[in-house]
Amino acid sequence: MTSSTSLNKVDKKDKKPKQQEGHGRFYILLVLIVAMLLLILGRTAQLQLGDDQVSGVIESVGKRRQMTVPAARGDIVDVNGVPLAFSEQTRALYVADSGITTVRLDRMLLDLSDLLLEDGIVYRGNLANYFDISSGSQAEGAETSFVFKREADDIRTWQTNRDLFALIDPEKTTVLRQQQTVKMNPAEFFDFLLYDFFSIEDRQAGGSRRYTDREAYRIMALRYTLLENNWLYRTGNPILIVDDISSRVEEIINDQSYRFPGVIMENHYARRYSAYADYAGHAIGYIGAITSGEYEQLKRFDYRIDAMVGKSGIELSAERYLRGIDGIRPYLVFVDDETQMPLEGGRLPQHGAETRLTLDIDIQRVAVESLGRQMELLRALPLEKPITAKSGSYVVMNPQTGGIYAIGSLPDYKVSDFVNQSVDPSAAERVNDYLTDNETKPMLNRAISENYAPASTFKVFTALASLESGSTSVYDTYYNCVGTEDIGGWVWSCLQRPTSGHGALNLTQGLTTSCNMYFYHMGMATGIDNISRYAKIVGLGELSGIDLPGEVAGIRPSREMKALLRSLPEDKHWFQADTCQTSIGQFDNSYTMLQLARGVSALGTNFLVRPHVISEIIDSNGVTVREEQIERQPLGFEQINLDAIRAGMVNLTSSGNGRTAKLFNDFPVSVAAKTGTAEIGYGDSATLNAVFVAFAPANDPEIAIACMVEDSSYGDLISDVAYYVFCEYFGVTPKEIEPLRPITISPG
Repeated sequence: MTSSTSLNKVDKKDKKPKQQEGHGRFYILLVLIVAMLLLILGRTAQLQLGDDQVSGVIESVGKRRQMTVPAARGDIVDVNGVPLAFSEQTRALYVADSGITTVRLDRMLLDLSDLLLEDGIVYRGNLANYFDISSGSQAEGAETSFVFKREADDIRTWQTNRDLFALIDPEKTTVLRQQQTVKMNPAEFFDFLLYDFFSIEDRQAGGSRRYTDREAYRIMALRYTLLENNWLYRTGNPILIVDDISSRVEEIINDQSYRFPGVIMENHYARRYSAYADYAGHAIGYIGAITSGEYEQLKRFDYRIDAMVGKSGIELSAERYLRGIDGIRPYLVFVDDETQMPLEGGRLPQHGAETRLTLDIDIQRVAVESLGRQMELLRALPLEKPITAKSGSYVVMNPQTGGIYAIGSLPDYKVSDFVNQSVDPSAAERVNDYLTDNETKPMLNRAISENYAPASTFKVFTALASLESGSTSVYDTYYNCVGTEDIGGWVWSCLQRPTSGHGALNLTQGLTTSCNMYFYHMGMATGIDNISRYAKIVGLGELSGIDLPGEVAGIRPSREMKALLRSLPEDKHWFQADTCQTSIGQFDNSYTMLQLARGVSALGTNFLVRPHVISEIIDSNGVTVREEQIERQPLGFEQINLDAIRAGMVNLTSSGNGRTAKLFNDFPVSVAAKTGTAEIGYGDSATLNAVFVAFAPANDPEIAIACMVEDSSYGDLISDVAYYVFCEYFGVTPKEIEPLRPITISPG
């Protein structure tokens, strides 16, 4: 028993070593097999590639990365297919994070800047929008000085941006370190970038410098672009530097890749604007880098943080159609020399849709040129108080459909400057002026974003309200002008005949002479409630729904509106004098030129249309994905009433001695028009705004216009704008026009 137990114990002790011995033999065999396989693999590679190439394979194992290839943005064309905005395929230059030291990165960026400079590209990027070499020291050899390009508050906000420099505003904290505070002196800010932020130079090096100030600034310009896109850069995404490089630049970079680690060339679609686009900047708009706020809204639609998006005009309102679907291109960054090699695969980008507009670029050009010319002529008038004619706006539309033929204002801007500013210093300077000019406001599309008193052009709507409400009968439209008269407790005078008056006038005569006394009486008979009601029916004081961003609603006088706009209780009551002022287009009346064009079109068609600029949208396969959206609301006005108003408007263009009649009295198409002269301010500081509205043919209109010139003269003196536009539309050769002369007595 004991013996048996002992044997069992011995067996158990011997069993474990035998198992370990078996495992050891297995591992030895496995190692031998792996070694043989590696030997066979190495020998095979040596036979196929040679010893040097085998070494290269081992050393050239790369980091696999991918880059986004932006899609071509869709074209924008006018109603006849004339290109206004398009995408041009170019070779673009990108910089990717290749892991090199900051010292080597700076050297590479300066080499890159030098190479671009040899090709005529002065790269300043977005840094120059805030901080640049002063214009006085731009020339080679001049002493270098620097300047901020924005107002102090903008510079402070820029420097304290946590995603950029994260400096501290000394006015908002008491715990400071000198290097961390906002630098409002350009020279100090340059030193901060040079030594502390970008560390291009070493403070401890004494007076020794690697680069001159000019060279250092050129490095800063490129480093700032990488900084703006820091997250993308650090996560391996190449950053676009220049969207159009020459074959010479590409060849040099390829041949000398050791000098340019991280530099990548790829096909790119650069946004371009034709020369015609400069006539329609406010309508077309421009594109720019996506902001953080825009990114938060659009990232769910697969927008990247470095995307280019529409900022205004059609570029903004048609963004969803114009943007394409980005592609993806994989590539390798090699660990030995950080050069790049493209790989197969990925996804091709898909072109954005073409947006065809209702704009006719020929009409647009004539509208811009004729308005600009008229503003210059007004400024040249020999008057004791010179006319500034500081701004003007216009809308030309199809009264039947609402399609816009031309729209915009002066001053305006050159759309191509926004895509050229990173490589063209003069374009960057102009962009800065556009964005900071708070006096002339060239970025503002006054045609839809600025309200103006309609003055006597509103009288046609007073007449509409009076006739449609039954306050005045079309069979008896007479009101008496005695020159000066007390109406509602106020003494009013006829502007043209304050002593003798016009006598009894009918509607046609009242509109032709634009007698204020006539419309004071008509307005009192009609009442403010009816005037406001019918003004609303034709779209005055209402958003039109145009497919352009930035539209304002305007102000339509009413009892409720007056109470809302006044703060003192005694000023909230409606008085008869308010009705008189409203009836001639003064008081609270304030509308855009778009609303006036839409409203006067309603008198010509008996329909209220929705203005629009987009005609149709066609995808990259030629399929129409959105047809023209024509919305016509029947108004149901009595035709006899509309005919009576049109008769007065036609009489203005066909008889009399005013400039409007001299221009249109022999026009081959009947034209219905109304002039307006708005009084702005009081006393010696008072100025006049000229307003003009018209449509033609008068009995079945195809085209309507509303235009104005701010701080100018009488409405009759800008009828030339409508004349030249109508000549272009109807194919009429403009006649010789007598020189512009001052008007001493207002025609309206």
